[in-house]
Amino acid sequence: MKLSKTILSLTLCLILACSAAVMPASAKKTKEKELTLSRYTEKSFMFSKPKNRVYKCKVKKNKKYIKAKVQNIGKKATLTITANKQTRDKSPVVYLYYRDDDEAVIVKKYTVTVTPLEQLELEDVKANSFTTKKVTFKNPYTMPLRFKYSTKKHGKFLKNPEINGKSVTYIFKAKKYGKARVSVYLGDTNKKVGSFYLKSGKVKASVAPEYKTLTLYYNKHGSSVFMNSSHTLLSNLLTDVKYKGKYTVEIDDASVADRINTTSAPKNGESKKTEIIYSTGIGTTTATVYEKAPKVKKRAVDKFKIKVKKCKMSYVASQNLRLYDFGDIFEKQEETTIMVPGHILDLKKAIVDALINNTWTGSSFRAKDYKISYRAMNPSYVTVTNGRIVAKKPTAKTVRVKFRIDFSDESSFTKFIPIQVING
Repeated sequence: MKLSKTILSLTLCLILACSAAVMPASAKKTKEKELTLSRYTEKSFMFSKPKNRVYKCKVKKNKKYIKAKVQNIGKKATLTITANKQTRDKSPVVYLYYRDDDEAVIVKKYTVTVTPLEQLELEDVKANSFTTKKVTFKNPYTMPLRFKYSTKKHGKFLKNPEINGKSVTYIFKAKKYGKARVSVYLGDTNKKVGSFYLKSGKVKASVAPEYKTLTLYYNKHGSSVFMNSSHTLLSNLLTDVKYKGKYTVEIDDASVADRINTTSAPKNGESKKTEIIYSTGIGTTTATVYEKAPKVKKRAVDKFKIKVKKCKMSYVASQNLRLYDFGDIFEKQEETTIMVPGHILDLKKAIVDALINNTWTGSSFRAKDYKISYRAMNPSYVTVTNGRIVAKKPTAKTVRVKFRIDFSDESSFTKFIPIQVING
């Protein structure tokens, strides 16, 4: 009898020891977190860790409700938990852990509850007949959205939406006057997550909310039309423009901002007249947008504020280089300049023509407003004297020449010119 009790005690001890080996030793010390997810959504958590440590995860209890995975990259680990089904009995538990010798050490522990499918709050989409409009939806689900139309004769979304994280942007192409009801489903399932109306018809043109205050920049040494301190009226400043509608703008104070007429680049074989708003000085003014369409007299449709700030001289130089590159050195900014021994490049002339007195952009600085300095980073292969680069001897590696422009307003512009010297 005593022998049987002894054997039973040893067996129980062995079972407890095995259980301890399976479950991480730190499980009791880890604080459990509650996590609630809607069905077909996911949530990610990022953790810092030693580079040579590998984090893993495991789902305990009712694995059918969720999925979990870990991605290890360098000193970071990302845990992603995906909800599949609504929890109805015991909630699953996710362990994030790593192994220290033969022992599993828990980092985090989550008890996950999956709630019913979340419904989207969707607003009606409106656009003038025979026009297009960008529409962005927030998609929290792990599946794409699918639209079902009551009719397509009033308009529809074009294929190939633009996906940016959890946001999806579609192009709505409006057709005949009227409206259609759109039901939204998840992927190829019959799970409906919302509905809204597409309306094609009479919509008033207006300035987009993000341009109610249009911020421009100005520097007397640069042409505002070309130095990223201008805005094309019809590009994205206006929303809900009419088909065959014509739009103009009038600015209260021409000493702060003005406009010029231009013609947009041809699209589908057709070019349109539009206006560019550009800065002329520092300050704030108001602009009024006018609309004229077939059977509609010219009328004011909206107003917006123009705020012009002063920019540094170095900003003018950077915009000159971005907008117009030319010459041996600046022809292709991202590519290496190839030279042979004895070859000479006039870096100073290229800098002055492209960044200082650029005839294309209208930039113009006085000689006393800037000073250029040069430095060859690998003088064994190339040298630079008085702004002239001279190739010395071939090398398989890329070498660099640095130049810096110091302006009178205490701003500066620096760039490295990559060069490779090859055999002639």
